[in-house]
Amino acid sequence: MNKIMEAVFPSIDHAEYAVTYLQQHIPHIAQVEITPRHPESLQLTGQTPTHFSIYTTAAISAHNITGSIERPMIVEEILEPRRDQTADLRFLCRAESQKSIQNIITALGGNHIKMWDA
Repeated sequence: MNKIMEAVFPSIDHAEYAVTYLQQHIPHIAQVEITPRHPESLQLTGQTPTHFSIYTTAAISAHNITGSIERPMIVEEILEPRRDQTADLRFLCRAESQKSIQNIITALGGNHIKMWDA
């Protein structure tokens, strides 16, 4: 009998490592899916977004001057939901090895483990 297992990992890298480890040590791991919970957080890695664009106007001799003030964003200033890079891992496995898989997933940082019949 086959089971579908799902777990939440703190990052995509953790989930990928867990899949690699499981495939090396447990037979019959198939249909692996890794899905980021907040895909917009992946855009924050690798680039430094700008924080604000403030447009000011000043009236000097009947002319309006508009300026743009931008600065690089510091990662600590980004609110937590946008920085959250948790990922869901879902895969198909044999029911006989579910206890071993649960132990491995827990040891590798996975939580919220769910399973149901395939």
